[in-house]
Amino acid sequence: MSKISKFIFFKWIKYFIIVFIAMFFMGSLGDFIAFAMKTKYGIDAMFWNLFLKTSIIIEKILPICCLFSSLFLFINLKNHSELTAILSGSFPKKKLAHILFLGGLITFGIQLFNRGYYETYLYDLSIKSSKKSSFKFKKKISKDGSIWFKGIGYFGSFLFFDEKENKVVKPKLFLTKNNIVDKIIQGDHATIDENKSWTFTNARILKNLSAPNFPKTEVVGKYSTTLDRSAGDFKKYQDGIYSLGLISLKSFIDNMKEAGINVRSYFVLYYEKIASSVACLLFTIFPIFSIHVVGKRNASVMGSLFLTLLFTLSFWFIAGSLISMGQSYNVSPFLSVFSLHLLMAAFCVFHYFKLEKLH
Repeated sequence: MSKISKFIFFKWIKYFIIVFIAMFFMGSLGDFIAFAMKTKYGIDAMFWNLFLKTSIIIEKILPICCLFSSLFLFINLKNHSELTAILSGSFPKKKLAHILFLGGLITFGIQLFNRGYYETYLYDLSIKSSKKSSFKFKKKISKDGSIWFKGIGYFGSFLFFDEKENKVVKPKLFLTKNNIVDKIIQGDHATIDENKSWTFTNARILKNLSAPNFPKTEVVGKYSTTLDRSAGDFKKYQDGIYSLGLISLKSFIDNMKEAGINVRSYFVLYYEKIASSVACLLFTIFPIFSIHVVGKRNASVMGSLFLTLLFTLSFWFIAGSLISMGQSYNVSPFLSVFSLHLLMAAFCVFHYFKLEKLH
């Protein structure tokens, strides 16, 4: 990297850090004030709540920070005639785009880590620390995508919970006796009624596992039992997928797809994590269209800020609407999440090739 490239790149980094700190402070201030007005919360609880929301704040502000950083970079270079001087010295315009692309890759990695892992870590931490999370709602999601739960005298796993039919898919129960597994019940699925009665379909039952003799196996078409688990409990268990990392989430979705489960909403969740990272890259290189007009000095900062905010709000409003369509209607999850990003990428590529050829 040449000295000029380093100068421009570190200038962009400086603006990014300044904008990020300012926007993170503003994003945190609202939550902090709201909690401060609630007298039942102490100072420790306020800071703890703020920590648990850091991932959400970063997710929202990072693309805007990328856009502002690139915008302020060009405004500063133009107003001090540095951009004109740099380009008149045979510095290719496309190299400016390459520098922004490098900055965008850095923010892409930050957002991907934030959405793919830091967000899930904080979600799991908030559940574990919640006073409402009692012993009977303890859960764990294994590497194969099975959701495990535990109670007094038993533990079990399932693959998916169908809220419309109150149906647990691929359930497996382990009943214990003196802390030793004595009975295993598994089936294709099990429905739960209002009395917490479980009805297994195609049940396979293994009995007397804790006895010294061989266990007994029984296969029945229907098997009913009662357990202290309601349909609402399983909704809480299934929310545990939000504690899955990006790779584990993809594995979980693939397992559900193989079981014939509609995974549309989960694919939208998975793609949206990646799309928010791609947005950081696109927002960083988006202002390259302003390189075409390098002789205009004293660019209006307020006008640029207004247009930037208008563009950002419009982008997220349309993107949110498309995501809702992907969750609710028969629209490809990939297209519902990435269609706007693809249009923005096409815009950036178009303006990139409008720049003069590399020397």
